[in-house]
Formats: sequence, structure tokens, C-alpha cells
Amino acid sequence: MMPPSYALPGLRGAARLKSRATADTYSLRSQKMLKVGVQLSIIMPSGHKEHQWVSIYPKHKQLILRLRKKHLKGLLPTSKEYKIIYVMDKSEEAQGKYLISLKINDGNIKLLFADKKQSSVWISSISNLLQMHNTC
Repeated sequence: MMPPSYALPGLRGAARLKSRATADTYSLRSQKMLKVGVQLSIIMPSGHKEHQWVSIYPKHKQLILRLRKKHLKGLLPTSKEYKIIYVMDKSEEAQGKYLISLKINDGNIKLLFADKKQSSVWISSISNLLQMHNTC
């Protein structure tokens, strides 16, 4: 049985609200995941390869990439922050790793993931967060 024609706009509106709520939940989950961070191999703009803790979070209407190293068995942590300008929209495979290139204020930083699914989640999450912060 079809609902009356006057009920259809209300049903479409309810579907849109549900879709937005799902997107907001996904966005919050991905934002928390990126903020907590993960230990990754990265390639710095200079071409030097390092292993660091990588996290991404919003700060002053910008998306920030934080790279953290621990020295002296974790007693002396250091970190550096970079403003993310954009993310390449694809992950490339290089030497068995999946690479995401981030354009930052000082050049490009490449994040190396062992898992394609994890790199895809990071790409979509960073892209969504950048889009949210660029429209604010």
C-alpha cells in the first residue's frame, strides 16, 4: 500500500535526517580514531623515512597533523604539528605498503600503511574532516 502523496515529503525528510545522523556518527567515530593516532612509518618532505606516532585533529578551524617521537625509552617525547592543506584522494601501493600523501604547509608527508582498508578509512576520514573545516 502506497502512503498518501502528502506524506511523501515528510518521509523523505525523515530519511534525510537519518542519513545525516548516520554520517555524523561516522564522522565522530573517525575523528576520535584519527585523534588517538597510530604508529606508522612516514616519509618526510626531505625524503627521510621515520617511524612515529601520527594523529590528526582539528585546531582553530584547521586540520592538524601531529607527529610524535619518543626518545630515551619514552621518557622524552617530542612532537611537531603541521597544517594539512589537502589529502591525495587515492592510496598507492609501494613496496607492499599503502601510501597516503598529505599536502602540508612545508611540502608533502607520506603515511605508509600495511593494510589497504586502514589507508582507505584514513583517506575518507581526513577528506571528510577537511571538507567540514573548509565549510565552517
